[in-house]
Amino acid sequence: MAAVIDDNCLRPAAGSIGPNLLVSQLQREFRRLFHMSPGDYVQHVRLTVARRELAHSDKSAGRIALDCGFYDQSHFTRIFHAATGMSPTAYRRRFAEI
Repeated sequence: MAAVIDDNCLRPAAGSIGPNLLVSQLQREFRRLFHMSPGDYVQHVRLTVARRELAHSDKSAGRIALDCGFYDQSHFTRIFHAATGMSPTAYRRRFAEI
């Protein structure tokens, strides 16, 4: 994931901020400002969107996983459980507003 973020996000961002800014410098500055790595931030955003979708839509967990950029439902479930302490299904049962 780090390589994908570097190639698709950080290199263009570093270049747009300054032609001499290295990706490693951008990563350090990002961590200093936001207290997390760029990869952790991307995962945080994906999980935030997934939680909203689970609570406010009737999409399947697999569809939500793919829509939020996770490799597959299994990967999504592992990451989601680690972050929330519950499975996507349990989260939906508890917080569903549909």
